[in-house]
Amino acid sequence: MRKIFSILVTVAVCLTLVIPAFAATRSELEINIAACKSTKETCHQMADCARKLGFSDDHIIIQIAKQRWNEVDAQQKEYQKQLTNVSTYPQAPKSTWTGSTLNKDNKSVQGPSGKETYYNYDMSVVVGIMRGQGYDSVSYPYWIRSDGVKMFGPYAILAANFNHYPRGSIVETSLGWGIVCDTGNFDYNQICIATNWLHELNSQN
Repeated sequence: MRKIFSILVTVAVCLTLVIPAFAATRSELEINIAACKSTKETCHQMADCARKLGFSDDHIIIQIAKQRWNEVDAQQKEYQKQLTNVSTYPQAPKSTWTGSTLNKDNKSVQGPSGKETYYNYDMSVVVGIMRGQGYDSVSYPYWIRSDGVKMFGPYAILAANFNHYPRGSIVETSLGWGIVCDTGNFDYNQICIATNWLHELNSQN
């Protein structure tokens, strides 16, 4: 009976070994914190059940449960620290734009700061350049908004003509405020918004 219980408990504890994925948004962090709490409770229950069946605290089942509890507790504290930092992100100004908004179907609109288009490229190099400019990952995490806009902290990632909008410029767009991180062969007042949208002329990942 104890052998069977030992196997079942070990399996149950092992099922909790997956640490929640990295998160950047408040909702994701809150979900991960809840997952950590649930995992810790499972570890506690496993250890408590093992003790009631006569296992000593130095038994491997209880030791595994304790070790896992400590690991998840450390992870929970890190998520809670990140959650605290979320409230210190630079806040984008509230957009007052009421005109047409860019979307994956219309491909181009005249926004509050000029002509807008969008593009879908890997942002790792662009984000790396911004990090080198002093934009840290705590205040300016890279993430993708629910509408598909690629974000740098609270701002949409923009590409623009650096002669008009130097890197780091904060610019209002039809999709909210953005920050110029990238450039290319753009008209003087053209803004290109980074998204994960795809269409037949813009299919790069």
